[in-house]
Amino acid sequence: MFYLITDQENKTWGDVQWGENISHEQENDNYHFVVFNSPETARYLYPSCEGTKNPKIWNASGENMSRNDGFRTRFAKLTTISELAFSLPTNEQRINFGILCALNVMLYEPFKTWALKYLRGEDQTKESAQAMNDEILAKIDSSDPKEDYSDSCFAVLASVMLDEPAIFSANAAHRAYHDSLECIQPLNLEQIAEIVNMMSAKDIAELLS
Repeated sequence: MFYLITDQENKTWGDVQWGENISHEQENDNYHFVVFNSPETARYLYPSCEGTKNPKIWNASGENMSRNDGFRTRFAKLTTISELAFSLPTNEQRINFGILCALNVMLYEPFKTWALKYLRGEDQTKESAQAMNDEILAKIDSSDPKEDYSDSCFAVLASVMLDEPAIFSANAAHRAYHDSLECIQPLNLEQIAEIVNMMSAKDIAELLS
């Protein structure tokens, strides 16, 4: 089973209309249908991938797979079976998700220190996020070796600085996943989402300490 994100009118990009037991097929592989491999990754990643602000999630089956990105799959033919009841993550959960994803690839200790303080509720101000953002930028621009895999950190910090956790935390997870393909085993985004769903921010901080 796969999971398709639509808007409230049951449409995806290109004004494609979906509903119960509706199928579409596309020969041009540039327009193949993209679905998430799990409902949890769909809940957290859709703002980065689909951009839909008020989504629906549909159970779907696919045929003639053309690509598997690890957490999403592309099919030439897709059938939506039924709408899946779900709730959106809270803003706190979104930021926690982005932080956990970023910490899997970014080993810069000051960022981890900032993240633990944020999760513990000790300092969640926009000012501290901005200061951390500027510190990482300065490190990258200095004569010191570039700190790799910082894009996910910038996205997490932006989710706090700009008060936009949905889009920027999703971007952080998306960036961290693709960076993980270069440095470690691919991130298990579904597992990270489950941890965030089950644990409080303070418990996550304790787990990371």
